[in-house]
Amino acid sequence: MTSVKDLGKRLKPILLESLERLPLHKPTLDILERRIHVADLPFMEEYVGILNEYEISKINSKVENESRALEKIVKKTHIVWNNDKFPNHLEKFKNHYMELLHHWPYEFHSDVLNMARPGTGSLIYLCLNNDDRFFNFYKSQINNKWFNSVDQYKLTDEQRVSIYNDIFKQIFFLKRHTTISEVNKNMVPIVEVPLKPIGCDIPACRIKNLFNKKVDYIWKLLSLSSPAISLSHEKIIMNILEDTKDNRRINRLYRRSLKNSYVFDDTNPIEITYRYASFLQ
Repeated sequence: MTSVKDLGKRLKPILLESLERLPLHKPTLDILERRIHVADLPFMEEYVGILNEYEISKINSKVENESRALEKIVKKTHIVWNNDKFPNHLEKFKNHYMELLHHWPYEFHSDVLNMARPGTGSLIYLCLNNDDRFFNFYKSQINNKWFNSVDQYKLTDEQRVSIYNDIFKQIFFLKRHTTISEVNKNMVPIVEVPLKPIGCDIPACRIKNLFNKKVDYIWKLLSLSSPAISLSHEKIIMNILEDTKDNRRINRLYRRSLKNSYVFDDTNPIEITYRYASFLQ
């Protein structure tokens, strides 16, 4: 049976050779070459899939599909595969994933129905309205009973709240700027616990699954599908666009590929901020 390591070794020379056929700027090809040498199988599988799209489109003279495949490679290379620096809260999210899962904020639909003014008191409603009062209220809903408690959690309550604040702040930015991500403006980052059709709460096993799915979705959203890029990587992309300004076809390809980019700025130790990438202007 072929091991993952052996498969990576077999794919490596094939993928390295493929770089010679990609009409992309050298820094992009250099990044891809470094990633291929790491022999990261999930990366290779994803890259091979997009590469096949490109090769088939080229053989069939499907220019539009060929360009679309190249855009995918550029976007993945510069937004995901080479975006190794996570914001600090995402590093903590990764390192303390299970602990944060066990304390993830939630709200029962039954509680919302019993509120006199859900528009101002419900976490779900505050999320839907991108209301910053959400940050004052969710802290009372971070202890749940659907997971076995760990004797020694590594984070204090204050540390967990700090991480949640930064996670939800990034999500609120995406919800307010839906043109740069796949996030729906009505997305709610907390766990919503619905009612059964007969009006009672769903069973504990289903509630636990809701937590698992929600936290997995949030992690993949912020780390894979819509990650923020660092200030240093923003400069790399700006240099590429400057270098390719005399090649209109390639320059436009890069601009289309990176049109949804946003940047995190963590130079202020007190507060992280987000903005559109400068090269979008």
